[in-house]
Amino acid sequence: MNRRLPPAGGSGDDGAERGAAAGGHRAGDGGPHGPAEAGQDEGPNPAPAAAPGVRKNEDSTAGPTSTPAAVYRYLLLRTVGTLATETLQFAVPVLVYQSTGNLAWSGLALALEWLPRLVSLPLAGPLVDYFGVHRVYIVSDVVRGTAAVCVALTIALAGSTVVGAVVLFALVAGACFQQTFVANEKAVRVLVSGSAVPRAQSWLGAVDQTTLLAGPAVGAGLLTLGGGMAVFIAASALYAISLALVLLEHHLSDGTGTVARGGRETVVHEEGAAGGRPRWAAVLRTIRRRLAAGARRVRGDPVLRDVVLIAMVVNLMLGMVISCAPALVTHVYHRSGSQLGLAYTCAGAASLLVLLGTPWLARRHGLLTVGVGSTALACLAFAGLGAAPGFLAFGALLALFLCGDSALTVFVRTVRARVVPPHEYGSTVGVIVLLNFLPMPLAGALVAASRWILPLPALLAAVGGCCLAATILLGRRMARHRGAPW
Repeated sequence: MNRRLPPAGGSGDDGAERGAAAGGHRAGDGGPHGPAEAGQDEGPNPAPAAAPGVRKNEDSTAGPTSTPAAVYRYLLLRTVGTLATETLQFAVPVLVYQSTGNLAWSGLALALEWLPRLVSLPLAGPLVDYFGVHRVYIVSDVVRGTAAVCVALTIALAGSTVVGAVVLFALVAGACFQQTFVANEKAVRVLVSGSAVPRAQSWLGAVDQTTLLAGPAVGAGLLTLGGGMAVFIAASALYAISLALVLLEHHLSDGTGTVARGGRETVVHEEGAAGGRPRWAAVLRTIRRRLAAGARRVRGDPVLRDVVLIAMVVNLMLGMVISCAPALVTHVYHRSGSQLGLAYTCAGAASLLVLLGTPWLARRHGLLTVGVGSTALACLAFAGLGAAPGFLAFGALLALFLCGDSALTVFVRTVRARVVPPHEYGSTVGVIVLLNFLPMPLAGALVAASRWILPLPALLAAVGGCCLAATILLGRRMARHRGAPW
């Protein structure tokens, strides 16, 4: 899964890759073994001449050699950017619900937020492959930072939260997030040697979970202190810091993009073969070829297909949690948005512990058992969210849901890294994340229409039961795959 938290406002991840979420969810020598180390190395064979933990850029023919300092700068960059995303993913749905008092608006806001994400996502992998990680980061941070400043100015002029401006920001930030999500995935392959990829994924998972933990707390504090104005001023500052770090991270840029030709990676310099910039028609043809290659990879691999389906199951539930949590906490449990932030923070802390313990569980019980079992746990916790006897019970169920989501994220990332070849990684991950997050607009629509379908607690129980049945069926099918990487 790619994402992350319920950003009360986004897995899946992460996410959510919730995020991704946080994605949406989820290196360095001497660190603890992390979730991605669940049995086998994820990455390609290590380069024999690489420095410890770093390698030459395998995504171009002339990439720079990264250093441990470059890896640590990248981890800081990832932390700042993800903190901004998680803070906004919590604050945006709370602001929308506080301004309208309408659950349908919360669901509609989620659906509208994810439409541009899904529309732009098919281009994310090919664009990252073609233009490079560095350029994608710069453009995304500039656009999101500018949009956050505009929303803060709008709130200042209007004297209150303007729902339309907040939703519009969510549309813009969502489209940019998908580009940086795929860029994050590829940056690891640019900076880290094959033998160090599992440990790097462990540290990145820890970064995602830590920001997942801090984001709601920061968002709740900003909402309490200064409302929407404080939230968007802080977001613009974080995006500015992220931009400064990107500009310093020269190892992510070699002045080239890449094009797939004959199954190999060929460097395409900014000034093309004839001395000028590449024609946009050629760029679009390259993007179409890469997108088609990623789609063929997913369609032709039964392991990837089933992993995508199980991630879709969890992201449907994650989307519903994101959009309905403010209403549940306010009207069912009679608590405030700040207390919801505290619940998310405590749940995130529990999920971080699970993330760190997932490698041990996978070695002891098998990667597939952990993946399917964690999804079943998430389904059961989700089904009870609307019927918990009190706010503490709601928080405990939320923690169980996020713990299951975290363990599944490790499963999905590990399988994906082992199955997808390096030269198709950006394009294939773009297609996978698109499919993973297709349920998010559906989740928003279900919440928006809940008053005409079922009462919200009954709807959560019904959807949780259906997701549990789908998880059991998928688990049985995955257990029959021969030669699967678990």
